[in-house]
Amino acid sequence: MGLEVAEQLGWVMPNVILYPTGGGSGIIGLWRAFAQLKELGWVQGDLPRLVSVQESGCEPIVSLLHDREGDSAASCDGGSCDASPTGLRVPEPPDGKLIVSILKQSGGDAIAVTREEIRQAQCESARMGLSASPEGAAALAGLFRLCDRRAVLPGETVVCFNTSHAAKYWPWQRHTSLPVVRCYADVVFPSRQTGR
Repeated sequence: MGLEVAEQLGWVMPNVILYPTGGGSGIIGLWRAFAQLKELGWVQGDLPRLVSVQESGCEPIVSLLHDREGDSAASCDGGSCDASPTGLRVPEPPDGKLIVSILKQSGGDAIAVTREEIRQAQCESARMGLSASPEGAAALAGLFRLCDRRAVLPGETVVCFNTSHAAKYWPWQRHTSLPVVRCYADVVFPSRQTGR
């Protein structure tokens, strides 16, 4: 992902990246890719400030970064998690301390957004013609929050990751049986099968 971002931005680093964080492997991969691209001399500018965005009710990275490790409302301890069942709901990220160290090195942050902020950001995404999963909408909600706090300034280049399509959470109906395809003609010429 880091290579793609750099290439799409003309090999100039963005100022800020907001990443919806469950397990956090995306943040680790982005940071590693950017550091390697910088070392190779392929990119210009400072490395971006990385911002981990989590849903309120399950925000272990936010808690770790802001020294709220014992905050049970934020950390999903013992199954008492109040966050939606999405990719953001990871109560114990395997590399939580590494993620926090990356956020600190980048001058970034970790923020938690509410379920309502995520819903509003999904609606805003739809108005822009984008299909955003709750995870992607969380990143956009995080951007709105940072703009309100003036933590993102006019003129800065910002990348928000939309890590999934909204269709991931549609209430799909399951078919009780799947059609049996015996040969290529069943797919290409299905009307011959029924004799129409």
